[in-house]
Amino acid sequence: MIPKSNEGFQQHLQDLEAVFGRLSEFKLHVNREKCTFAKERVRYLGHVITPDGVSPDPEKVSAVLNMLEPSNLKHLKTFLQTCSWFRKFIPNFSKIAEPLTRLTKKNYTWSWGPEQTQAFKELKRLLTTAPVLVQANFKQPLDGSGDVECEHKCLRSFPVF
Repeated sequence: MIPKSNEGFQQHLQDLEAVFGRLSEFKLHVNREKCTFAKERVRYLGHVITPDGVSPDPEKVSAVLNMLEPSNLKHLKTFLQTCSWFRKFIPNFSKIAEPLTRLTKKNYTWSWGPEQTQAFKELKRLLTTAPVLVQANFKQPLDGSGDVECEHKCLRSFPVF
């Protein structure tokens, strides 16, 4: 991954040199066919990483958006597990998902109602409007609240990578 400036590219080359040096030092090898270098956008484990930050992969999010309302416990668990993968992008995820997670408790009778429908729709909506998580600037003091400021807006999240 390279930042947008020439200095960023030079730093990228230095970082690569350091990584290859460590790999060589420990006699580790990489598969060249699986490696890509000097990319401004990388898809990794359901996320898209760019110089601007980390966001959910639109292809993965579309799978959630296309899900129908769960009609049984198995479908509900699948939906919740998929959404949980992106929970760091959704402030108050647990609180929003609570009407749904309540249905997964042992000895709880399945009863899908308006509260569950609202939570289901809200999670899908929040996934489509998820913020980009940015790397914390450790040169500035952190207040411990988890707020990360960037040039676009203040995001309620924790530092990534």
